[in-house]
Parts: sequence; structure tokens; C-alpha cells
Amino acid sequence: MFARHVTSTLRVLAALVVAAGTCAAAWAMPAYQDALFARYPNAASALPGCVGCHDGPGAGPLNRFGEAFLANNLAFDAALEALDSDNDGAANGVELTASPATAPGDPKSRPGSSSPPPMPPPAPLPGADGPTLYANHCAACHGALANSTKGGASLARTQSAVAGNVGGMGSLSTLSTTQLQAIASALASVAPAPSPTCGSCHGLPPRTGEHGEHKSRSCSTCHGADYSSTTVNPVTHNNGIKDLVATIGWSATSRSCANSCHGKKSW
Repeated sequence: MFARHVTSTLRVLAALVVAAGTCAAAWAMPAYQDALFARYPNAASALPGCVGCHDGPGAGPLNRFGEAFLANNLAFDAALEALDSDNDGAANGVELTASPATAPGDPKSRPGSSSPPPMPPPAPLPGADGPTLYANHCAACHGALANSTKGGASLARTQSAVAGNVGGMGSLSTLSTTQLQAIASALASVAPAPSPTCGSCHGLPPRTGEHGEHKSRSCSTCHGADYSSTTVNPVTHNNGIKDLVATIGWSATSRSCANSCHGKKSW
């Protein structure tokens, strides 16, 4: 019973080591890799990343040598060295002490082969696939990527919409800047949708806020040049920000306006 418990515990620990994924050179090396390199110095330079025990430079699935190391109660010793885990004709100990060392878990890597195993290409940054991120987070509202209604949307515009929860986009606040940039990069190849006709999205004037109080004024009075009942400024229009000119004395903090039209007034 005790032996089964120990074996089970060791397998759980090994699984956690695999899941941690911290074997890359930019991270502190785990104790098992320290122990490997301490006993077999040649392996430190010849077996990059974690290819000694894993399939790939990161802590991915165990290779045959890694499985043997696990079955050997996570010990680098003579018993493990005597095995030929990858069945390439060279014992594990021979491979690890060769100069240069070869991978005891890779049958294509053995002493006398032309070169040590090359490091596999690094895995792409998790979640940085723009088209996939768009499909999962944006397509439901804005259509398929090929004909998205947000074609050409920049990172800044997307971040502004997320920060302002425009159209419920606050739900994307869980995405990183890298992921949002990936979405923007995917949208960069999509032609921007034609600007909608004024009045097709909202009334003239819009029914929101205090637009009704200012219907006798031109849109440009509060929102700046290029705004009228038929024109908009494409840079600031529908960008998730309440863009108001400074000359009207608007304070977003106090939601008050002070100018020569009506003095100070809160909305």
C-alpha cells in the first residue's frame, strides 16, 4: 500500500512538473534539470531546453528517457544509466557522458550521429492567434473576419471600446494587450465597412444624453469640426469616447457644462 502511495505521489509530482511549463531558458531551471546537468555536465550544452526528458524544449510530454526517469523514482543513478530507453543501441549513461552528449530519449540521437538533436521551434505565444481570437470573441456581434464590420480597427480603438464597455465589449478586458493586438492585426487586412448614413444608427438629434436640449445647435458646436446632421469625423465618431470640444466648458467628472449659452448646468 505504501509503495503504491509513493508511486502515485511521484506521478502526480511529475505531472505537475510537466504542467508548470517553466523549463525554457528564460525561467529558472527546475531541480530535476539541475540534477541532470550536475551529474552529466556535457548535457548542459548539448541538450537545450528540456529535450533530455521531454518532447520539445518546454515541459511537454515525457520522452522515453523521461518515462524511465519517472519509473526510477526520479533518480539519476547507475540503474537508469544502464538502460537504453530509446533503443538506439547506446545506453543512457553512454549517451549522457558522450562528448557532445546525445539525447537518451530520442532514437535518432546517439553517439557518433552527425549532430545533437536540434531544438524544436518555440511554440507560438498562447492565445496570440488573431483570427481564432476574433472568431471566439468578436464574430458573434461583428460577423465573420472576412467581412467584419470592424475592418481596420486599430489596437487603440479596440482598447478604448473595451475600457468604455461599448456594446458590451468590457467582457474582453480579460484579454492581454498582445491578444488585442493580434485581433487588430487580423482586422488590418479587412477593408473598413462603409460609414453608415447619419440617422441610420440613432435619431437626429440622438435620443441619448442631452441631445434633445441642443437640437437648435449644430453638432459641431459640441463635438467639433466635421460634425453636422449629415457628416462626421471618422477619426472620433463611434470610437467609444464622448468627444466634446473644450470651448463648451464640459467637465466629465462633474458632468457639468459652463459656457455663454446657458451658464453652468449639470446633466
